[in-house]
Amino acid sequence: MQKKMSEAKVSDKEAKEAYTKMVDAAKKSKSKQNIPEFEAAKNSIKMQLAQEKVVGALIKNAKIKVK
Repeated sequence: MQKKMSEAKVSDKEAKEAYTKMVDAAKKSKSKQNIPEFEAAKNSIKMQLAQEKVVGALIKNAKIKVK
């Protein structure tokens, strides 16, 4: 069961949660990196989360044989 990128659905809520975690981590590490507003970063975050879902599904369903 392989998922295509277009099939990996990521909601705005999931993207917002990931964004909040990123901002919190930056604050904890006292990062000087400029973090864009959520709306500016939303599509990039959603794409990254979709990629993670697809890779996770591939790994979960992988049948690896060691020879």
